[in-house]
Amino acid sequence: MQKSGAKGSWALSLHPPFCARELVNNGDLPQKGVRLPRRISTRIGFSFLADADSANHPQHQTHRRNFMRSSKKIRELLLNRLNGILKQPEMDAFCESDLELRLRELIYDLCYIDRIEIEGDPIREELFAYGIYYPANVIDGVSNVFKNIMPKAGKFKSEICSVYAGKAHKIGYLDIKNILNPNLFNEMTERIMSGEFSKGYNKEKLLQKLPVPSFVTGTTLCYVSEEDAWICFDISRHYTKGKGYHNHLRSIRWTAETFEEGFELTKEGYEETERGVACPKLDENTFMELWKDGKKWAVDEPLPVIYEEPRKSQWQHLW
Repeated sequence: MQKSGAKGSWALSLHPPFCARELVNNGDLPQKGVRLPRRISTRIGFSFLADADSANHPQHQTHRRNFMRSSKKIRELLLNRLNGILKQPEMDAFCESDLELRLRELIYDLCYIDRIEIEGDPIREELFAYGIYYPANVIDGVSNVFKNIMPKAGKFKSEICSVYAGKAHKIGYLDIKNILNPNLFNEMTERIMSGEFSKGYNKEKLLQKLPVPSFVTGTTLCYVSEEDAWICFDISRHYTKGKGYHNHLRSIRWTAETFEEGFELTKEGYEETERGVACPKLDENTFMELWKDGKKWAVDEPLPVIYEEPRKSQWQHLW
């Protein structure tokens, strides 16, 4: 142990096993009132400096290099964090906007480690072009799409994670089991289009009628094909006084040219919306002009949209 400075700051070289008792036994610290400097942790097994002035000492720099975690370990940590959030979005204390930003940051950090070159924010640009993210200059664009359809339906963390799960899986950062073969996936698609699941389904009944999901995020059940096509069943969970918690199938999403072409509400989901099955069409020309001029929209400020009559559900004749 080496003492330095007028006030007696300490530069310690700590090696396992280390504890304050060893310092006392060696006579470096008094027997009573043993108190280590504030920045000292007795649990670490490498050199740790309490004196910032000695941080550039060659010996300490060598120790840091020897004990720094490898990029492989950092990648493993980030990958675990990404998969953990995608699988259990409600377990993290993120609001919807922070959730979207966090997911994109983790994916981009992993791309950086893997030397995947990225310019700008390609995930957000792809989602905006697909119609499931707007306006383009906010961090909670996916949730805005669902809130625009169902403004009083609560939060949409599961729907958000299912969207980003598709992006993560495409790059190779999400391990999905039970990939469906083309025949089984096409059969499921035909059943959906026929309206079989358009009313009267909850999570339990749905699982009885369908195979084991490829991926589950929160309350959304996802089925993935070998061609990376996705079908998502969005479950809505509610609490009713006197009845407790109950759930129902609110909407179904599938891979299509645009979000609107691959989205339908069930009868129960239709009752939750005030704007019909299709969200108002975004007035893209006006929006882009305002955005280029530096316009930023507040949370409760309406976007420039073209209000159209809500299109009828393709399953409405079955209700």
